[in-house]
Order: sequence, then structure tokens, then C-alpha cells
Amino acid sequence: MVEIGQVVADVEVYNLDGTPLGMHTLWRDTPVVLTFLRHFGCQFCRAFLGTLRGVYPEFVKQGAALVAVAQGTPAQTAYYRHSLRLPFPMLADPTRTVFRAFGLGQVPLHAALSPQVVGRMVHLAAQGTLPGVGDHLRAMTGSNGSSLAQLSGTFIVGRGGMLRYSHRATRIDQQPSVADLLQALQDAS
Repeated sequence: MVEIGQVVADVEVYNLDGTPLGMHTLWRDTPVVLTFLRHFGCQFCRAFLGTLRGVYPEFVKQGAALVAVAQGTPAQTAYYRHSLRLPFPMLADPTRTVFRAFGLGQVPLHAALSPQVVGRMVHLAAQGTLPGVGDHLRAMTGSNGSSLAQLSGTFIVGRGGMLRYSHRATRIDQQPSVADLLQALQDAS
């Protein structure tokens, strides 16, 4: 697991067209805010991506790229990105190799659904972020080893691959604040 101040290992992910991509190419010229989704049916991930979509120009203004990583296939990931109208790239990690390289673990599902988390799920559903049945089915039926128990994370990787910021979720509803991410980008420059 990579820690702040260490260089991130060059592991391979997939572009949405299925071509392999070495992660090192992402941060060769610019810092990257890298966010990992739990699964395609996750309300919290969908809400966080919506927030990032709205503030994306702020990241660009600070000279950073924003990239999301999903544990689905390239085709599943492309569908999801298109359905959310994301202006930033998404990459596919169907075997969760990059998830493991960044130390993103899993949580037992029975422990994931605390009263607090269920309350937040209901709140998000009332705001319209409830994913469709199709998103849940894609998350549950992937033959690519996808996991509903996967935890999310968000990282900032500086030019040259050094990890500058790390937020590893310990619950399924945890995401960093945009203010924290923008401040971490300023601090890393």
C-alpha cells in the first residue's frame, strides 16, 4: 500500500475502449486527483461524482487532472461515465489491481449498513441520487470480480508519481470534502 511521500507503483488500468494504460502516464505532466468508486450502484459515489462534476473547473484552474477509477469492465465504465455526463476521464480496473495498490480494502456488508449509513442512503434517495435497478444489477452480476463490499478512496498524485494526499474510506459513505482536496492541491504545488 502506497503512503504519502512514496512513489506510486506503475500498475495497469484500461481506457474505456479497452486499451491498457500505465498509471504513470496520468501524472507525468500534471498532478492528478484520482478517485475510486465502490461500485456502479453506490449512491454515495454517484453523489460525490456529481459534486466533482460541478466543481471540475476549480481543479482545472489549479492545474490538476481529475480521473475516476471503477472496478467494472471498460464497457460498464463507459456506460456509467456517459450516464452521469462526467467531463473528466474514467478508467476501468476490472481486477481491482489498482484498488489494492492504493490500499483500498473491503468492509463486511453486514457492518456497512449501520443506522447512520442507511439514514444517509434514504436522504440521498430523497434527493434523487438513488441509482436505477440496472446499476445495482451491473454491480452485483459482474463476472469481473467486482465487489459490493469494496471501499472507495481519493488520492492526489503529484508530477512524477509521488503520493501527496490520501483519503481511504473506512465506511461506505465516506468521501473527502472538495475544500480538503483543493487545499491539498495548493499545498502540493
